[in-house]
Amino acid sequence: MTLSGASGAYGSSITSYTITGGGWTATNGALTTGTLASAGNITFTATVTDSRGRKASTTRTISVIDYTKPRVAVCDVYRCDAGGSRKKAGTYFAVEINASYSAITGNILNLTARYKKQSESSYGTAADVTNNGKTVLGGGNIGASTTYDVLVTVADKYNSLLIQRTLSTKSVLQSFKRSAGAAIGKVAELANWLDVAWDTRVRGTVQADSYTPVNRDDASSNPIVFVPRVTYGTLGLTGSSGSEYFKQWLIWVCKAYPNKYMLLCIGTQHPNSVGIVLCHIYNTSAVNAAGLPEYATGKYFALGGGEIAFGTVDYSFYQK
Repeated sequence: MTLSGASGAYGSSITSYTITGGGWTATNGALTTGTLASAGNITFTATVTDSRGRKASTTRTISVIDYTKPRVAVCDVYRCDAGGSRKKAGTYFAVEINASYSAITGNILNLTARYKKQSESSYGTAADVTNNGKTVLGGGNIGASTTYDVLVTVADKYNSLLIQRTLSTKSVLQSFKRSAGAAIGKVAELANWLDVAWDTRVRGTVQADSYTPVNRDDASSNPIVFVPRVTYGTLGLTGSSGSEYFKQWLIWVCKAYPNKYMLLCIGTQHPNSVGIVLCHIYNTSAVNAAGLPEYATGKYFALGGGEIAFGTVDYSFYQK
């Protein structure tokens, strides 16, 4: 807000200016606010004082529209034919997305998708994606025997959100690779790996003799990260609060694995309750001063039954 045209009368001069409003104050002829704490109508008052001590004021009101970061209700990516019909061995892929944003003046929503073979290190050129609709991409070049990563970007003028999806190979019962690789439910692509495309249920004990840290700085793959057991002692906690354990566990993971996308962490819950923790942390570098990630979703599965959901939204921890 800028104040202009003020002048003294009968030989006086203007000696001071004050502009206040929205929790901000300036003592000259211009006020540039920081972030306004609330939406709605905000009134600003400008006051001038002359050399004789006389004052004059004027007010102006502005309308402030609330802003929220872009959000996504649905993002479905799948193999298809040229017409967009789902095909397990399709050589095209479709993106169906339903995103929302704050339609304030000057703000726009941009949706794009890029893709690459999972074995490649960088994505190709971004293509525009239609909101609340279906966009068919790939040009018939999506090989049915190759796994692809798709990165969808939802962005407005102020913030962006990255969504990673995977296009698996065509569906087959079992497949073997000459270099000692095997796959179930998909085509074998990885040497010396058993690659399973189906949901897998293990009724007996699972033992992992080692785990591999994620050495990636983007969302280009879907690793399962086996996080070591983190006890109460490791976190410096006392008592038996599951909520506090989950919160501190998230903080520990973000510190232990900085600048990573943790698409699935697996760890054990505190000693007072045996179970498994599964967690999806979207970016361990996006943390607040306390160390909590911006977005994370997790579940604790108690052995013998019971399920607890927890996570963070805009750095705020929740447990359901």
